[in-house]
Amino acid sequence: MTGESAMPLPHAIADAASAVSPESTTDVEVATAGNLLDPTRRIFVNRNLRFDRIRLIGFDMDYTLATYVKRNMEELAFRMTAEHLVRVLGYPEELLELAYDPSFVVRGLAVDKRLGNIIKMNGHNHVGRVYHGRRELGKEERRETYRTVKIRLSANRYHRIDTLFALPEAQLFADIVELYENKLHVAEVAYWKLFDDIRMAIDECHRNGVLKEVVKADLGRFIAPDPLLQPSGLVDVCPL
Repeated sequence: MTGESAMPLPHAIADAASAVSPESTTDVEVATAGNLLDPTRRIFVNRNLRFDRIRLIGFDMDYTLATYVKRNMEELAFRMTAEHLVRVLGYPEELLELAYDPSFVVRGLAVDKRLGNIIKMNGHNHVGRVYHGRRELGKEERRETYRTVKIRLSANRYHRIDTLFALPEAQLFADIVELYENKLHVAEVAYWKLFDDIRMAIDECHRNGVLKEVVKADLGRFIAPDPLLQPSGLVDVCPL
C-alpha cells in the first residue's frame, strides 16, 4: 500500500537508498546492492510489522510475482473454457468459432444472470449502460428494465467482474448469448445456467491443470519476465 500515511523507511535504509544514483544504476543493480530497491518498487505499510512474530509469508503470485501477458492469458482462458463447454458439457460446436475481443469488457462491470445482461453502474448503483449479448440497450429499454430494480451486487442474481481473470468469462457469456439468440435462434436461453456453466468450466480448467500445462510449456508467451525476481532466487519458481 502506498499513500501519504505510509510509514517512512528506517534512517539507515533511507540514507543508503538516497546514495544510489538512478541515472547510473539499473534496477537489478539496486536490488543486489544491499537488497535495496528503487522506491517505486518497494512495499510500504501503514502499521508496524513484527517480523520476529511472523513464521510464514505467502504470496498470491497472480499479477504480482507473476506478471502475465494479459491478452494471451485471457485468450487462453476464453478458448479453453469454450472447449470445455463443448467437449464436456455438450454445448454447440459453434462456440469454438468465437474469437476473444479484449476491448469489450473491463473490470467494474456486473453480470445480471437472470436477464442475461452485462451492466455498468455508478457509485449509487444506478445502471448507466446495459449490453445484452453484443447489443447495447437503448435508454428507454434500459430504464424500463432497471428503473424499479434495487440492485444488490451481493445477491446471487449478480456476478461482479472485479478481477482480470473474470474478463474472459464475461466476454464468453456475452458472445454465447449473441450466438444463441441471433445466429442459432434459440427460443429461450437459460442465462443463469449458462453463466454458472461458464464459471464452472473456467474453474475446472484451472483446477485440473490443463491451463497450467499450456502456460508452463510456453512461459515466454504467457509470463512477462521481471529481472528483479532473479536476485531473490525466484526465477525458477513456477508462477502457477
